[in-house]
Order: sequence, then structure tokens, then C-alpha cells
Amino acid sequence: MKSDFLRHRVFLVDEAPCVLAGMRSIIETDIGLRVVGTARGGAEALAGTKRARPDLVVIDPDMIGVDGFELIEAIHRAVPSTRTMVFTRSEEPSLMKRAINLGAGGFVSKRCETQELMHAMKAILSGGVYLDPRIAARLLGLSASDSPAISLSARELEVIKLVAKGFCNKEISIQLSLSIKTVETYRARALEKLGTGTRARLVDLAVHEGWMVA
Repeated sequence: MKSDFLRHRVFLVDEAPCVLAGMRSIIETDIGLRVVGTARGGAEALAGTKRARPDLVVIDPDMIGVDGFELIEAIHRAVPSTRTMVFTRSEEPSLMKRAINLGAGGFVSKRCETQELMHAMKAILSGGVYLDPRIAARLLGLSASDSPAISLSARELEVIKLVAKGFCNKEISIQLSLSIKTVETYRARALEKLGTGTRARLVDLAVHEGWMVA
């Protein structure tokens, strides 16, 4: 078995014990993942995250008496290295947009297949972003002729898509076989052309363009 030191650490937050038990069972069939804690409420989740310092926290934001989106913000403030993923019954696109703008690494419906859940977690743990395709498709509102991305070169578009998904310059340079300086240049040019000065605005554009759908 892979050493625990090399396995990604996952923390689960859901008010339903049966959901927590089921998710733990699914996740721990993967030799690259291990569950380091669970919580059924906001205060318990935040305290557990601070203690366990997991790589990923999977959150159902619909818990009674808890604003799950405020919990996402609190976790990112308390443990900046921890990534978050929303796992919910809701399929409201505006909630997906809110979660990503708050820095969540993904948004997945509880209707998804087990394979998709595992794929989503691994995509987020690798530094990317995963949005449930069924929900993300409802956010795609720009036609090609209206798209500001048409002004980008092929390389600028490749780079800015990866930036939107949360990859750093070094990771992008490795993926595209470019120097970090070249990545920085393409990134700066693309952001200037798009007029997106913040990550939140870039994510808004990326969602509309369909870049965030894995």
C-alpha cells in the first residue's frame, strides 16, 4: 500500500452520517487518498480542518443552520493550502458561480456517478478546477462572435485557460513546455486583452466560455 505520507488527505463535511460513511468507503478504495476526518457542522468542520490540515475538504453547503459558503471562506483563511470542493444536491448555476468565486476548486452534484466524484477530487488535488458538466453547461451564455477570447492567440488562450483553472506559472510551463518567463508574457498579454484584473472576473469569463468543464 502507498505510504500514508504520499496519500492525499481528504476531510468530509456533511450533516448526514450515512453520506459520510458512504463517501469514506468510496474514497478509501483509492490507494492515493485517505480520509483524515469528518464533520457534521460548521464549527466542527473548521476545527477539524485546522487540526488535520487536509489537502481537500469536501463540503455539502446545505447543512441546517450553516452557511456552507461562509465555511469555505473560513477554511481558506484558516488553512490557505487546503482546497475545497462543493458536493451538493443543488444544481443551481448561481451557487456554482458563487463557490468558484470564493475559491472552491470544484462543484459536483450528488447525482454524479462514483467515477465522476473520484475524477473531480483528483482534478482539484492536482491543482485544477472541476465543475459538474450538467450544471456548467447552463452557464454557457456567450456565442463565439461575442466572445472576448477571440482576440487571443492560440498560446495566450492555452495559458489563460490553465490560469483560470488554478495552475501556477511553473505548472503551466511544465504542461506546455514553455519557460516560466514566456508563460508570464502570454499571461500578461491575455489578461490585458480580456480586461480581467482579478481571478474572480477571470473565472466568470472562463465559466461562460466553457473552459472550466473538465
